[in-house]
Amino acid sequence: MKELRYAKYEKDGHVVTITMNRPERLNAFGQELRGDLATAWHRFIEDDEAWVAILTGAGRAFCAGRDIKAQAEGAQRSDSLHLDVFGRYHVPDIAKPIVAAVNGFAFGAGFFMVLGCDIRVAGESAVFAMTEVPTAFLGPYHMAVTNVIPWAIASEIALLGNRVSAQRCYEVGLVNKVVPDSEVMDAAREFAEQLVSLPPLHLRKTKELMLKTRIWATKEQRQEEQEARDFLMTLADTREAASAFVEKRTPRFMAK
Repeated sequence: MKELRYAKYEKDGHVVTITMNRPERLNAFGQELRGDLATAWHRFIEDDEAWVAILTGAGRAFCAGRDIKAQAEGAQRSDSLHLDVFGRYHVPDIAKPIVAAVNGFAFGAGFFMVLGCDIRVAGESAVFAMTEVPTAFLGPYHMAVTNVIPWAIASEIALLGNRVSAQRCYEVGLVNKVVPDSEVMDAAREFAEQLVSLPPLHLRKTKELMLKTRIWATKEQRQEEQEARDFLMTLADTREAASAFVEKRTPRFMAK
């Protein structure tokens, strides 16, 4: 069994806790974390005795988004075949329920992972943001928020990239429960234990049907997203955003 460095996999009865474990980088979704996280998800999927997963992050963040520092340094994503486990929301599109236990920052890819989970618990100090536009990157996250919340709020999140509090996310229906930071894992486990007390095959069949009714991007829309992403990645403004982030300065955009 592969030893995990950047993710933890812990099983207690029928509940598995998967922890993103690169706290020194705020669990940024780079090549190393992505590879270990994929391995952890495969273990969960393949274990018939693992019925529910809790996804969380070690340290001060759930996940601070993609690894912009690695992007600025020119690091490439891993070509591991295990990466096929990730679904449309950076978590597997599977029938087994997934609970998010959100501590600290959930930005970009981290915010997207939260949206991919079925039940979402957040600590009072948790902060959410879709940082793609401010950091000059295009991800598929816009469709996720426009499908689940009112247009004006989705625009604030997707276009402005404003940080959103846990309480605000609760008010607009993006999280199920907000609790004191010290109680996040306890609240997530309560939901997980409630889920494992239910007939597992009935639960999975219901989630399967729910996933089929969820609105996904069409093949044509995904192609448009990829073409837009390829174009934007060639721009000077994209390189400037990554450099400014690493250098901790205000970027100077020139619309080119």
